[in-house]
Amino acid sequence: RPTETKLSAEEAIRLHVVGELFTAMTRFWMQPIFCGFAFEAIAIMSSNNRARLISVPAESQRRLQQMGTGFDAFIGAMDAHTDDSNGMAHACECIALLSENLTTNRDFMVAAGAPQAVTNALDSNPRSVKVVVAAARALRCMSASVNGRRNDNVQMNLRVCRSFPALVAGMACTRRQYPPLTFREGYRAIQPLAQDRISRALL
Repeated sequence: RPTETKLSAEEAIRLHVVGELFTAMTRFWMQPIFCGFAFEAIAIMSSNNRARLISVPAESQRRLQQMGTGFDAFIGAMDAHTDDSNGMAHACECIALLSENLTTNRDFMVAAGAPQAVTNALDSNPRSVKVVVAAARALRCMSASVNGRRNDNVQMNLRVCRSFPALVAGMACTRRQYPPLTFREGYRAIQPLAQDRISRALL
């Protein structure tokens, strides 16, 4: 319920609320309502250049005693609720924002299976403009070169997950709904996806 005292996004990050949400997901990853709100909350906290203040590897290990991490639960929640288009859009936006500025975040999320989770979201919601746009941004941020360096492991992971066909299918299915937005984000994602000869051939 609303209260007179509201927590700002900066204060929430400083208090490790992202880590608390990751921890909670290890218990409630099968609850669609909770996961939908959690994805949205993390996306809000990560927006406006705040993502660089969040270390996904560190936050995902907070307070956890069991095997695995909070971000593993995040990916598990995405896989469990792929039909929730709003949740998938927020989750893909989280991945895009968190991987855009910090190489460690991107590498950790790729290793945890984020490319496959984004691909599954696209496959399950090819007609949702919000999902296609957010997923395209996530794929672009994960595959972009960092400091002029290309990560071939990321490129290989994206190829194995068949992210390219899923993105193109989403662009095709939404072309009559809102073409400028989906095609702009889709083409922006294709540029870093096609960094090597094999990827270009697949595209």
